[in-house]
Amino acid sequence: MSPQVRRFPKLMPLLRVASETLKIDKQQAYMLANKGMADLVEYKQRDDAHRKAVLDELTAEAEKHGLGY
Repeated sequence: MSPQVRRFPKLMPLLRVASETLKIDKQQAYMLANKGMADLVEYKQRDDAHRKAVLDELTAEAEKHGLGY
């Protein structure tokens, strides 16, 4: 079992249903879950980086206008 699935035990019933519905074995379902988790982590990292860049830009603009940020 993958580390991601072990950390999220509530995924097990979902993986079982996915494997039965998609007619794939549990190992393939685990691989899909890991891919989905990796995609989610990557999206979160990109979103966090974008939010930080926007915050830095707003902070610089506020300082430029003497707003005390």
